[in-house]
Amino acid sequence: MRRALMHYNGAVYHVMLRGNRKQAIFHEPRDRSLFARFVSESLVKYGARCHAYCWMTNHVHLLIQVGDVPLSTVVHYVASCYAHAFNRKYELVGHLFQGRYPYEHVANDAYLMTVARYIHLNPVKAYAVDRPDNYPWSSFRAYCGQEHPGFLTTRLVLSAFSSSSENATEAFARFHTIDDVHIPAWDRLDDVGSPPDPLEVAEIEVVSLARLLTDASIRFGYPIEEIVGPGRRRGPASARAWIAKQAQLTGCASLSDVARRMNRSPQAISKLAAKS
Repeated sequence: MRRALMHYNGAVYHVMLRGNRKQAIFHEPRDRSLFARFVSESLVKYGARCHAYCWMTNHVHLLIQVGDVPLSTVVHYVASCYAHAFNRKYELVGHLFQGRYPYEHVANDAYLMTVARYIHLNPVKAYAVDRPDNYPWSSFRAYCGQEHPGFLTTRLVLSAFSSSSENATEAFARFHTIDDVHIPAWDRLDDVGSPPDPLEVAEIEVVSLARLLTDASIRFGYPIEEIVGPGRRRGPASARAWIAKQAQLTGCASLSDVARRMNRSPQAISKLAAKS
């Protein structure tokens, strides 16, 4: 049987939600923004806090501290609201997320620091970006004093590094340059009670220009040959714009690389990306 979730006011958990059969749960930036909105709503509704996050293509990580309401309620609100909105938007049916979500109890400051680093280095380990501050869909930038979403709280993690806010920020940044990123030892999470392989739990989807082409072909309903072909139809042009924007967001390819693959000039691709 699934082990009972430890709950007490102030407990901190590392949670992952993954797409069913590892499918993508985000198709465009607005999807991630919508997911963030439901996270914010759930935190306010149930008196919880979010200390770190990362939205990958086919899964998300959250570092959540609960109040009186248990973690399952907080996570269920986010998952159910987003799945309903996602299926309605893309005219799909069925489960968006894979089974029961993996979680782990974060019991001390040392592990809190390690889990925060693991979450923020997910895009780097997936080769989506070369540095965590180049990935726009995680909380790392907020910890470095840049964009700070309203639902995020950074004080708890930073206090584990130093009581001085300036020293804590510097130590936090240095900690994220260490190469040996620990993959969390997950608790007994699956239905039969045995812990899943940590490498399987941590598996992340590699974003590439070839993958973006395939995703665009499926999303916009045009064959790849037409997307990269010489035609000027609006539909394939929209697909090219989406690819260019996604390449910028993930850092998987430069606009010059996209232009070469699309048989367009860099100037034309740059204009498409700006409009997307």
